[in-house]
Amino acid sequence: MSVKKGKGPIFDPGVCRCCGTIKKCRLLNVEYDSLGQKEIYSDMMMDCYGLLLSHLDGKLSEKLVCATCVQRLREALAFKMQVLKCEAAFLQVKMYENDHKETDEQLATDNRIEVEVKVEPQDVLEDVLEDEHGGAHDDGHPDDLPEASPIRDTLEDVNHTNCETKPA
Repeated sequence: MSVKKGKGPIFDPGVCRCCGTIKKCRLLNVEYDSLGQKEIYSDMMMDCYGLLLSHLDGKLSEKLVCATCVQRLREALAFKMQVLKCEAAFLQVKMYENDHKETDEQLATDNRIEVEVKVEPQDVLEDVLEDEHGGAHDDGHPDDLPEASPIRDTLEDVNHTNCETKPA
């Protein structure tokens, strides 16, 4: 076993508990420093995958992890944190949208003015007259009246059809 200052214990050679290869390894349950952050690989395993590794209180040679697996564990944990952060942001946006949608709907309902149109009898009469005269309405101008046939022609028609005289 060799120890590097500030990095924690490193075993060379050792058998990695994660991939089974024989190479330089670190202890799973010891605190290491990486880029100013403290890491305990067994805790990272629990945080990321929910795995509780067995026999971490036994021999040192039975609780080792290689640098390749440590790197993959860091990436997996970083990915998990990224997903959790994005999910939290997504949920926050959805809650904001739902709150504003409900508020907008409530404002639309509150600001809605209900108007009831009362139908006047005069309006009904005008509608009937308009229907009878082909949609024209009488506003008192002679040009709104339908064209009339001359009175003489009408009187002559009446005399011929209704007023026949019988001989005595």
